[in-house]
Amino acid sequence: MARPIEYDKQEVLDSITKAFWLKGFEGTSVSELVNETRLNTRTMYNLFSDKTGLFQAALENYHESNLQSIIEKLKNCDTLSCLIEFVESFASSDYLNGCLFVNTLSEQNSISNESLEFVRDYFKQCEELLEGQLAKSKTSNEFSGDVKATASMIICFMHGYSNFVKLNKEEEGNQQMVDQFVLLLNQ
Repeated sequence: MARPIEYDKQEVLDSITKAFWLKGFEGTSVSELVNETRLNTRTMYNLFSDKTGLFQAALENYHESNLQSIIEKLKNCDTLSCLIEFVESFASSDYLNGCLFVNTLSEQNSISNESLEFVRDYFKQCEELLEGQLAKSKTSNEFSGDVKATASMIICFMHGYSNFVKLNKEEEGNQQMVDQFVLLLNQ
């Protein structure tokens, strides 16, 4: 009788997520995923069906472990200063490999429609939350700009910043960029 394979599914998910985060969908081979997880190919495919299933599981894991907290922060922001703190939190991020979701958008021709829609839905949700919080700030006369355009600008900054930090690992320069963006928000 074969011995059942023992593994921690969360550890497997974290390993898969890290691999895709560092190298992307196209840049990550199944053999690298096997090495990262210490599972054999058959076990991985039994769990996730194929590489696309592995990638979708990685996106969902990344969302739960990293991005859900961003959504919660946005839901709890009710002032412009809170939104500015939210933007400033990007500079103190430990994620110098960028954002897996932003990285995924760069590979949109290589990934499944399901994965792409999952990522798009997340950014749409963030943008809608930003619009709602900026509208509250406008109502309380803290903010006088265009709500929709500013929410889109913040999302655009998040995308650009997450790509920029992959190239520029100097925190001081990154902080200066965030500070400059915050000045724009305060105008």
